[in-house]
Amino acid sequence: MSNKKFPFSKLFVLHCLMYCGCTTGTYYYNATLTTIASTMDGNVILAGMLASTYSLVAMFCRPVAGFMNEKFGRRRSNEWGLYGTILSILLMIIAKDLMVLFIARVLAGISFSVTSAANYAAASDLAPEDNKALGIGWFQNMATFASYIGPAVGVWGLNRYLATGSWSAFYIVTLLTAVYSLVLNFFIRYENKPEWKAKMAAAAEARKNKQAVLEDGPVLPPMKPFLGMTVPAWLLIISLALVAMAQQSVGSFLLLSGKERGITALGSYFLLQTIGMFICKGFIAPKIEKIGAMKVVSFAVAVAIVSYFVFSIATSVVPLLIIAPFYGCVWGTFPPVCNTLIVASVPQDRKGFASAMYLFGIDVGYGIGPTLWGIVIAAVGYAKVYFVALFLPIIAMVLFVIYWKGWGKAIFEATQTWKREKAAKLAASAEG
Repeated sequence: MSNKKFPFSKLFVLHCLMYCGCTTGTYYYNATLTTIASTMDGNVILAGMLASTYSLVAMFCRPVAGFMNEKFGRRRSNEWGLYGTILSILLMIIAKDLMVLFIARVLAGISFSVTSAANYAAASDLAPEDNKALGIGWFQNMATFASYIGPAVGVWGLNRYLATGSWSAFYIVTLLTAVYSLVLNFFIRYENKPEWKAKMAAAAEARKNKQAVLEDGPVLPPMKPFLGMTVPAWLLIISLALVAMAQQSVGSFLLLSGKERGITALGSYFLLQTIGMFICKGFIAPKIEKIGAMKVVSFAVAVAIVSYFVFSIATSVVPLLIIAPFYGCVWGTFPPVCNTLIVASVPQDRKGFASAMYLFGIDVGYGIGPTLWGIVIAAVGYAKVYFVALFLPIIAMVLFVIYWKGWGKAIFEATQTWKREKAAKLAASAEG
């Protein structure tokens, strides 16, 4: 009989369920915003601006969200963000013109910046110490799961609107989702424990005095601080931004690119891509310690390069469907691995800010990517844009190698040494 324990605590599972509610609301509106705007005499360009506003506002608010994490705590920051989310939904309900809708989207972007930063920081806190990548991978799979729930509910809301001329039923569901997350958030109170407060206070005092952080964790190698983080952490964030930017060439333009080449029936492509993403986040990214970070990232970059080449030369849907689950592995491995390594590259009292900056890297890629690829497409066409996109993961790989050679390997070895020592102490205390 196997004695293998369930790897996650009850509090971590509760946090993941709460985060699924937070993320699902984001995908509700991604699927319906264009239609909602058009019912207010808006056009596609204005609807696109509304969508961009959400991401860009979130991007610029990330440093503030990181500060809130450190100053007020994860649970309290998430609570305030959820209040903002609920208020934005109420504004959507009463919106009769695009100006009110725009204000609602700005508020939603600010709220999303705060809640996502708080949730990622809490996930890093609550994930199992002996395998952070495992916890973060399954935590991120909540967003993968929500990426299918949200659009499905969005389509249901659209059908209700077409049948009744009202979005009321749709808004009620989105409001209930936010309230659901708010209620669960009240039960995530690990930050109130005396040992957590003492741990954070000791880390902050040590950093203030420029001493080594004496905490229950690995002894990190010397790293130069820069803009509230460390140099290696910023290298990882830039790498992530480049991969996210390249990903937007697919997320924003694959359908149009296929249409230009007579490739239709791409609905199954996104399903297969999501399946690949889900599997990799849950089963491959968590193996970073056994496989090795360099091997996992090299695999992701190699798959990305091959995928962009296929996107560029494909003349039918078949090669796209074949490459879809493999391309899903790129986004299913690179972000969770970067998240784990970024958080590991900063002291304990900066992990909340580091989680916010991890999301900042994704926001930069998602915010700049669509505009960049629109310009490239105008210059070289839909097919050749993917030849340009494949250079971004190559640059990201170069930056990752610099990180690994300079600091990453030492951080990894220090972490492994700490885990072995901790396991030995636990075994000794159990025998005693």
